[in-house]
Parts: sequence; C-alpha cells; structure tokens
Amino acid sequence: MKKYSDIISGAVLFVLAAVYYAMATQIKQYNSGLPGIVTSDFIPKVYGVAVMVLSAILIFRGIRDLKKAQVQETGEAEDRKRFPIDPAIVLVFLLLVIYVALLDTVGFTIMSTLFVLGLSYILLPKEKRTPKTCVAVFVVALVFSVAITLIFVKGFSLTLPMGILG
Repeated sequence: MKKYSDIISGAVLFVLAAVYYAMATQIKQYNSGLPGIVTSDFIPKVYGVAVMVLSAILIFRGIRDLKKAQVQETGEAEDRKRFPIDPAIVLVFLLLVIYVALLDTVGFTIMSTLFVLGLSYILLPKEKRTPKTCVAVFVVALVFSVAITLIFVKGFSLTLPMGILG
C-alpha cells in the first residue's frame, strides 16, 4: 500500500483542493470599482489552483516512482496497516474549509489569525509546541493579518470581509 501512498494522497488532495476552489468562488467579490482581476476572491482561488497543481505533481511523481519500484513481500504486510494519507494533510484541508466557510461571518483578520495559528500548531513538531512558541506565532499571525488587511483596504481600495469587527 505504501507504493500507492503518493498517488492516493495526491488524488485526495486534488479533490479537496477542487472543493476548496469551488468554495472560494462563492466568496462575495469586492473590488475598488476599477477594472482588474484582483478582487476579494483572488488569493483563495490562487491557493486552490496552486494546491491542485502541486497535488497533480505528487500524483505524477507517485506514478513515476511506482514504475521504478520493485515490490518486496516482507514490506507489504507491514504497509497495509498504515493509513496512506498523513493525518496532518487532512487537518490542513479541514482547516482551509473552516476558514473559507467562516470568512464572511467572522471576518478576514480574525479568521486569518486563527488559520495561521491552527496551521502552525498542526505543522510544528510536538517538541516545538510550547506556550512561548504559540504566543510568538499568535503575535506574528495577528501582525501579518492586520498588515494584509491594511494593504488591501487602504492600498488597493478593496473591501475585505470584516465579519464581527465590521
């Protein structure tokens, strides 16, 4: 089963990214009134396309490795017990879906801060998940979320979903 793990993971990622992209198209579009492609749904769509491309690369790499690999009988029985998809990947996509689903209701600044905080907690090794690290990640996430909000609202004259803050 391990020999198919990249192909299965890539396929699941591709489907989840397609669902994410479809959800991103439902974001209410705000723009500055000027013609252009940068609206409030632009970056989520870019993320969806990027993850679809990366998952397609993972699938093709898995197929290439599958053609090169030779099956060993002793390793197969052990690999059947293992879940072919890393649970962190599933949690990241679940976090993305929650982020997009609550973006209008809660607001960009709060959801982006929580998204970065959750993503950091999922992806950090267990020994790095200290309260000091969590506080540092929270501060960085908050500063960047506020900075991005100011750049898009003041610099590009775009309206981001403000949610409960608006």
